[in-house]
Amino acid sequence: ISREEWAARMQAADVPKELLKNLVMDYFVKRGFTKAAKAFQRESFTEPVKYGPEDEDKPIPVDLAELEPKSKVNQALQDGEILKAIEVVNQLDPKILRDRPALNFKLHRERLLELVLADKVEEAINFAKDVLVPLGDGNHELLHTMEEVMALLLFTDRKQAEESVWGKSLGLDDEGQRRDNIAHEINSAIMNHQEGLEPDDFDPRVTEPKLHMKMKELLIKQRKLSEKGVKFPKV
Repeated sequence: ISREEWAARMQAADVPKELLKNLVMDYFVKRGFTKAAKAFQRESFTEPVKYGPEDEDKPIPVDLAELEPKSKVNQALQDGEILKAIEVVNQLDPKILRDRPALNFKLHRERLLELVLADKVEEAINFAKDVLVPLGDGNHELLHTMEEVMALLLFTDRKQAEESVWGKSLGLDDEGQRRDNIAHEINSAIMNHQEGLEPDDFDPRVTEPKLHMKMKELLIKQRKLSEKGVKFPKV
């Protein structure tokens, strides 16, 4: 198929504006972007909705007040207020973190990292001993990541810490991305919990924006066509 024919078919495709607006709203809702969702609702006259696993093509009405905890967690993490983020999740339901020990450990490890980077040596040691070791509960993989954080105490220069093998392993050089990843995990845990799913019953249709899932589906199909030698313009 030529690029011209591809462009013509794309131009002829009839995609309802309401569908596009719902996809954008679904993204804001599932990412916990309350302010963005409210602004989009006001400017596009789109009611808050999300897509769920029951009927993947039917948007479900959403109360934006439900997004507040996720929004507060996102903001607390971006501000480096890890204890506040933990408090918000526990106020919503202590079972969210309690039933997900790896996520609980990762969140508290982020607090340890804050203490280490602030050169609060004694406080970091006590926090690791009194909080993280019990949370690790003999899980060597989790406890190893705690040891990586503690190893950063060897460095007095932040740049050296970032470039060290431990700093790279922890994502120290990209603080924003690291905290975004944690926020995404917490948001997913909250949504799964609100849907009544067990921690191991992960359903991407509950947590992932439909727009993301469609893009992943598109990329997979493009790869399969390419493997068969089909020539076509790629997105």
